[in-house]
Amino acid sequence: METESHEKMKVLLVDMSPISRKLIRKILSKNGYEVAEAARGEEAIQRLQAEYFHVVVTGLVLDDMSGSDLCSVIRALDLPRYTYIIALSSKSSIKDVTDAIESGADEFMNKPVITPLLLARLQLAQRIIDLEAKLKLVEMQSQDLLMKDALTEVYNRRRIQNDLPAEIKRASRYQKALSLVICDLDHFKSVNDTHGHLAGDKVLKEVAQRLKNNCRKDIDWVARYGGEEFVIVLPETQVEGALAFAENVRQVIESEPFAISSSQSIKVTMSFGAAGYREILDGNVSPEEILGQADLCLYKAKEQGRNQVCYSPCVQHGPN
Repeated sequence: METESHEKMKVLLVDMSPISRKLIRKILSKNGYEVAEAARGEEAIQRLQAEYFHVVVTGLVLDDMSGSDLCSVIRALDLPRYTYIIALSSKSSIKDVTDAIESGADEFMNKPVITPLLLARLQLAQRIIDLEAKLKLVEMQSQDLLMKDALTEVYNRRRIQNDLPAEIKRASRYQKALSLVICDLDHFKSVNDTHGHLAGDKVLKEVAQRLKNNCRKDIDWVARYGGEEFVIVLPETQVEGALAFAENVRQVIESEPFAISSSQSIKVTMSFGAAGYREILDGNVSPEEILGQADLCLYKAKEQGRNQVCYSPCVQHGPN
């Protein structure tokens, strides 16, 4: 069976009885499901942490934990998507049912399973998983819109506030480098004063596009920090890489005139400040710290004559 995204539905079958697993596997495989097995709860947890399964079908009696405890653990895992849980038991007391449901199971079925009923429950699981995926996509699109700058169509300050802490946390977890660049158009007020705000808006939109064009797709990201100032977050990039990125963009901005009408173009320049860490070995780096370092470098670039890149020394954050 396939989800709406045309993935083959993956089912993890958890049961201490090899005979029970064999019977259910035969039913599922025959009807197009991709099936994996686990005899113990801990084994199931390890499988779920290693790969995503759309559905878990688990017995309530396991030799290392109860099926209800397994349901609780699954619900506490940080899984990429929703996993539907069907609990099975040869007992059918009200307490068994309520314990399983309260622990996180979506369905309860008696053993031995009735094939048409199991397949119907899996079709229900598929509809719920597809619906959850649609809702998650809508939520992501809504969040993305909220974090987009209306004029330049890059991200806005909200993205920095929301996601820069997560980038720092990720770099710390995997002991990776992280760099950040702040850039600001030089003498932008004179563009607005001389050519008008519509011309200034065109320049800002084109600057944003040039910044995006020089970023790594789905890795780096650009946000408008305010006015004519932009922030570029460069994951897994040491400050030397951020310096090279900033210098390349500086040349692109300076060398290619900006069209402000069908017959007129103007030249503008930008100043850049870059800061970064060779490795983040602990989680004590704050967004304000790296933004502050880059902002000081930007101020220095402005003070030294504009249209240049200044950067802070590349450092390692955390114990040696």
